[in-house]
Amino acid sequence: MTLIELILAMTLGAILLLAMTSQFVVNIKFQNAINNEIAIARESEIAIYNMTQTLRFALPTPAPSTVDASGNNYANSITAVIEGNPNHLPNITSNTSVEYGLDNASNTLYYISDTNNQNVAPIILASHIIHFVPSWDSVNNNFNVTLTALKGNRTVTLTTTIHALPN
Repeated sequence: MTLIELILAMTLGAILLLAMTSQFVVNIKFQNAINNEIAIARESEIAIYNMTQTLRFALPTPAPSTVDASGNNYANSITAVIEGNPNHLPNITSNTSVEYGLDNASNTLYYISDTNNQNVAPIILASHIIHFVPSWDSVNNNFNVTLTALKGNRTVTLTTTIHALPN
């Protein structure tokens, strides 16, 4: 083998090694992006499921609203009352106020279940939430909820309608 052949073989080997390393790095970045999307989707789905299981037995109460940077009013929390009926939710035996809301400072979706005004600490249902818009459709007895989560550069938006069952 001559020196020219050896240099050419080393150059081709280096190019092949660089291509494989590049592909490995791209695959790792892609996997991280997919994992971020899966994590926020799973967390958001669990939060929506929790809301669905609770709010279907609730009646809304007036919710506080906030004003965004453009001056538009929108609600970032919803408060409702669940009547104490063990046939609906076995762990709720007396009228209970529930609140779902977005803490804009920490981008977390919280849940508070409060019986007899005990000032219960909020439970964090999901993090990375950047947009939470609940509303009440009094004509059809529906809670409409839109939830948007952002992690890294991945965004997931979930929208659901929860039909409130008659008491």
